[in-house]
Amino acid sequence: MLRQSIRYVSVFCALFVLINFGCDSEKTSTGVELVADIDDLRVELACLGTGSSSVNCETADNDESRTIVSGKKGVTYDVTIRIRGLVEQKTYSGYSNEDGMWIEEGTPDGSTFNIFKLEISSPAQTYFLNSGSSYIDQCFLLDIQKTLVMDDRARVTLFADAGGDGLSTKNRDQNGNPIVVPNVPPAPNPFDGQFLQMDIISINVHE
Repeated sequence: MLRQSIRYVSVFCALFVLINFGCDSEKTSTGVELVADIDDLRVELACLGTGSSSVNCETADNDESRTIVSGKKGVTYDVTIRIRGLVEQKTYSGYSNEDGMWIEEGTPDGSTFNIFKLEISSPAQTYFLNSGSSYIDQCFLLDIQKTLVMDDRARVTLFADAGGDGLSTKNRDQNGNPIVVPNVPPAPNPFDGQFLQMDIISINVHE
């Protein structure tokens, strides 16, 4: 069942926080003041039960979390994001701008391995976040930072899909040990399943 979280964010307040508009904000590692609700966009495919083998587990079919960029009308922003988590890999084709497991566009293969995806509605962009090789029964740590262009009122969607079989590879590295994603909950404990979390590093008006 789709678990959907929709949050509205005020980029305009984030950019002009020095003028007190009454926005709740927090300071990132770069010192930029941001509205707190824009952070921690997250999807999870948690283990819910026994799987079909010792290396996988039963999980939800999918998970989705969405944010609407609420900035100044007609303004486009450069938003620097950081995505961290742990995922199994999947084979994609026809993509561009590969950076580790990050790819732009592309088509997933027909396997039942998980899909992790980030979509921005305006300007339209699609990124897959677990590119690699299907049929590898282990998870991989993802920690990547990107600057993306987002228009005011753009919809930002982080999406996870179990590939149609309701199964996920357990949180295990190549040696069978659980992976802990540093400084991301539930660290210092490992997450029981797979997840991705998106945090905002900075926001600037696009020139």
